[in-house]
Order: sequence, then structure tokens, then C-alpha cells
Amino acid sequence: MSSLPSKFCIFLFLCFLFRSSEVSAQVSFRDSIKTLAAKEKNLPKKYDWMLNICANYVTRSLFDSGIIVANEGIRLAEASGNQKYVASFMSDKGMAFLMQGVNGSALDCFLKELKILETVHDSVALAACYSRIGILYMNMKTYGKAQLYLSKSIHLVPSKKNEESWMDYYGNMSVLYTEIGNYDSALYTLNASMAIAEKLGDKKKIAISLQNTGDVLIRLKRFREALDFTNRSIKETAESGMNYGTAQLYLNLGLCYTGLGDYPLAELNLNKALETEKNGESIDEERQIYEGYSNLYELEKDYTKAYNSHVLFTKYNDSIYSRENVSKLDDLKAAYEIDKQEELARLKEGEETLRESVKARKERVFDAGMLGAVGVMLVFAFLSYRGSRIKARATKVIGEQKEEIEKKNAELGEMNREVSDSIQYASRIQEAILPSLGAIQEILPKSFVLFLPKNVVSGDFYFFTRLSADEFILATCDCTGHGVPGAFMSMIGSEQLGKIIRDRGVTGPAAILNELHLGLRKALRQDLNETRDGIDLAICKINLKEKKMTYAGANRPCWIMNQESNGLVELKPDKQAVGGQESAAYRAFAEQEVILGAQDRVYLFSDGFADQFGGDKGKKLMVRNFKQLLLSVIHLPLPDQRKQLQAELVHWKGGLEQVDDILVIGFGI
Repeated sequence: MSSLPSKFCIFLFLCFLFRSSEVSAQVSFRDSIKTLAAKEKNLPKKYDWMLNICANYVTRSLFDSGIIVANEGIRLAEASGNQKYVASFMSDKGMAFLMQGVNGSALDCFLKELKILETVHDSVALAACYSRIGILYMNMKTYGKAQLYLSKSIHLVPSKKNEESWMDYYGNMSVLYTEIGNYDSALYTLNASMAIAEKLGDKKKIAISLQNTGDVLIRLKRFREALDFTNRSIKETAESGMNYGTAQLYLNLGLCYTGLGDYPLAELNLNKALETEKNGESIDEERQIYEGYSNLYELEKDYTKAYNSHVLFTKYNDSIYSRENVSKLDDLKAAYEIDKQEELARLKEGEETLRESVKARKERVFDAGMLGAVGVMLVFAFLSYRGSRIKARATKVIGEQKEEIEKKNAELGEMNREVSDSIQYASRIQEAILPSLGAIQEILPKSFVLFLPKNVVSGDFYFFTRLSADEFILATCDCTGHGVPGAFMSMIGSEQLGKIIRDRGVTGPAAILNELHLGLRKALRQDLNETRDGIDLAICKINLKEKKMTYAGANRPCWIMNQESNGLVELKPDKQAVGGQESAAYRAFAEQEVILGAQDRVYLFSDGFADQFGGDKGKKLMVRNFKQLLLSVIHLPLPDQRKQLQAELVHWKGGLEQVDDILVIGFGI
């Protein structure tokens, strides 16, 4: 349950501290590097200062600047033949990648560092490198390798006299054991780490060990003990002066009180956790807090609040989305609706019973009247009067029951409207994230976008970003599923593409697919769960000045048709998606380059159009017929092509339902 600062601060928050504290946080990259490079003649001293500056940048989350300094240091150290400093700069560069979650690049740096250290025989640096690789594998959920490298690290420590190294080793191993569910070993190593911390008087490490012990006990549902450890951690945290971890502590208190059944105190501490976290601690903690709210309200049977909290939980999930989350949302909505439906059923049953009772009473009254017809008229009048009174009362009760049913129906209708409104709002959010046709046509006047979601929201999406005045990237993407699940995947995919291209500066189509594969697997935690969700896509980088297009595809091709010759060139994709349950960390995607002519028209598309059922026999359109359809409209202006394609789709579909999201993009340069 603990967030990254709680779990990994033993290493991530402290490993650069001894360097960055020696350099003022105000030293800028421009001033420091240029001044040192120009004036400092003593190379080891220059390298030490550059390492300090790099560490300072990384600890302040200025990762790009840290990587720039590290690259400059690697260049200078390699030129002078100083391999030990090359290893040090490679280590800092790897840390910059690791703390951004770019695990592949981080591992590459650490392995290069390891290769150098094994040749220079520096056991202290080698032990630290093994520890970094172990933590990286832990972060990647590759627990066997994580344990191997952490063990290699501590075996290089000469003896237990190096107590700080053993304390950190036990702390890291406790996190590993917690992640794999070996809670007994986690508690044992936490106790060992805390014993050394108490001996050394290290209050920060004591507070961390107490907090993580409470976390393990919560997982074991030993809430009373967890509460004691969490309160002790709060005290030690305050005395140590740490400025992180407070929100996690309040969250753990909320979880403890939830487990103990003290719901008011649970909500109070969750509120404190949320208030503290919003002062800037961790998005992951905010995700966990809303999960805590959802579980609390579900236990209190307040399904509306539980549902709303779980919506926020999925919004902040690292992954933002997983099949488990959607299932949980469906369960909460179903529980709420079942309560309403059961109440409605009880009311209808009561109405039917009442009607049967009235019918029986009326029959008895009628029989009695017939039998008493020979009696006095007064008795007959009395019985008639009594029958009318019974009927009046029954009519009144039925009326009240009908009012109650109508009220419940209104409540159900309101709930349905709320769900519908939420989906409509999600559609507006998705539309806002999609690039506008105006932005595309500004650089590609000859273009069209045919985008037809099956439901209100879509699992298909398209991505467009401008790299320069003459260069841009365009992609069509088909996510697993459609509707709400597909929309979640499209949000994740669009966000990942933006980070890869705009934030990290990756612009090669094949490299983008590799990074997107890693990003999706991490976001959906596919190393740990059974989700097979992924994305099929075709992505192109187009240089208008050079008239060059570079393409890469994951299960989606690119078609280039010529208006003059009616010829067709198919750029075939790699037969693999990005994301998915397969265990390979990397996937090799191939790039293809073509030079586009003035009469060429390029088409990118999902499988929705070709998979649509219709025609006289209600069969699929199929890819070959979709290809012929495009060739039949190739001579039309591109906006007219869109209209004709949509008209042909409507004609083919007839009265049948649309089976999937549909996306087609066509353009010429």
C-alpha cells in the first residue's frame, strides 16, 4: 500500500544526498558547466563538481538537465580514459531515468556502469551498483532478479561492521518481501533494519521502518497492531523533521480504522490524508486515498459515494485503468441498482397481494349477499356498505403504493440520467483530447478524418503532433474493447504517446512503439495481473519538405494509393500489438520509408470499417472490399471521399447495429 517515497526512500531519497548538499541549489547548468569546463584544469576535481551538479539536478527532479550534465561528463571522462568516472556519470544518468520510470534506459546505464566497475575492481562502488539494479528490477516487478542483485550487493560488504549498509539492505529486502507477499520475511527484515537504525540513532530510518511495518500489518489485516506502529511512526517522523510521508501515514490510519470498524475515524483520517497530499506529495497516494474512500463507503453501504470515489481512484491510477477497476465500478453500480430493483420488486409484490386480497374479499361479500338475499334488506345494505368501505380503503392503499413505485422509478431514472450524463461528459473529455481537424488541416489541407464511435465514447483514437514547420507525426490507434473500457485505454494511450514524443523527445516511429509498449505494460501492471489489453496502431512521421514518410505498425497497415494509376502500395505492420500479457520487456518494430508523390493518397485506419456486418447476407465487409471501396473513391477530393465512405457504410450496414468503433484517416501532400 505504501507509495514510492515510503518504500524506496532508503535508496532513492538518500543516495544523492551526500553529493547534492555540497552544491547550492541555485547553481545553474549554464553557469556551472561552462565555467568549470573553461577554467578548471584539474580533471578529477572537475568531474567531482559535475557529479555534484548532476546529483543536485536529479534530487530536484530536473531530470533532463541531470542527463545533459551526465552525458557531458561521460564524454569528457571517456576522452581522458578515466573509466571510473565514466561509471559514476553512467550511474547518475541511470538514476535520472529510474526516477522518471524509464526503466529500460535506466537498466542500460546501470549495466554499462557494472561492466566498467567489474574491470576496475572497486568493491564499494560495485556493491552500490548491484543495489541500484536490484531496486530497478523491484520497480519492474522482476522480483527474482531483484533479490539476486540485492544479495550480490550485501555480499560485497566486508563485514557486519558496516552497519549502515546492512540496515539499507534489510530495508530494501523488506520492500521486496512485501511486494511478493512474503509478509513474515518482510516483518523480520524490517525488525532487523529498525534495530540497526535505533542503535545508530537514525530517526528517519526508524520512522520509515515503523511505517512500512504498519503497512505489512495492514495487508495481514492485523489492524490493531498496525495502528500502534503507524502512531509510533507519526511521532518519529515529526521528531526527525522529515517533510514527506505524512499523507501515507494518515492514509494508513484511515485503513486501520476501516478494518477496525470505526468508520467516522477512518473517514476523518482519510480526509487528513487527502488534504496533506494535495499540498504536493504523491499522485500515487491520492489514488490510494480514493481507493480507501471507496472501500470505506462500500462497507457503510453508501454505494453512491463508493462509486464516485472509485471513479476518482481509477482517474489517478498509474495505470489509471485496469480491467479490475472497471469490474469494481460495475460491481458498485450493480449493488446500488440491485437495492433499488429489490425495493421495486417488493412494492410490486405488495400491490399484487393487495389486489388478490381485495378480489377475495369482494367475492366473499358477494356470496354473503346472495345467501342473505332472503334476509332483511338492512343486512344487505350493511354488507354493501362494508364492501364499499373496504374497496375505498384498498383503493387508497393501492394509490399510496403506486406513488411509492413512481417515486422509486423516478430515483432509478435519475440514477440512469446521472450515469448517462457521466458518459456524455466523458465523451466531451475524449473529444477535447483528440486533435482538432483544423489543427491537422492547417499542415495537411488535403485530408479527412472519419471517426464513428460505436458507443458514446470510443476505444479508437487518433494522435497528431507537430514537430516543426515541415514535420509532424500522425497515428491511428485501435485499443482493446470499445465503449467505457476502450475509452479508458484510449486515454492511457494518448497520454503515453504525448509523454514519449513531446516530453522525452522520441520521434522515430519504431522507437515510439517500443516505448509505448513498455509504458502500457507498466501503466496496466501486466507483469502482475491477467490483463491482455493492448493497442494496434499505425504511426507515421512525415517531412513535407523532403516529401518523406517513415512508417511503423503494430498489427495495422498503411495503404498508399495513386490517383493516376489506381495502384496500391501496402506498408505491412509487425504482427504484434503494443502492451499485452506477453513477458518480453522489449519488442522489435521495423520502420519503412517512402517518398510520396503529388498524386499519392495515404490511408490509416482501424479494423472497424472492414469488420462491419451488412449487405444482403449480413456478412462482414472484409478488407478486400474495403480496399476496393477506397480505390473507387480515390479520384474524389478528400473531403468528398469521407462523405462517400460514410454513405457507403450506412448503405452496407442497413438496419444492423454498428459492431465496433470506426476510424479512417486519408491525406495527401
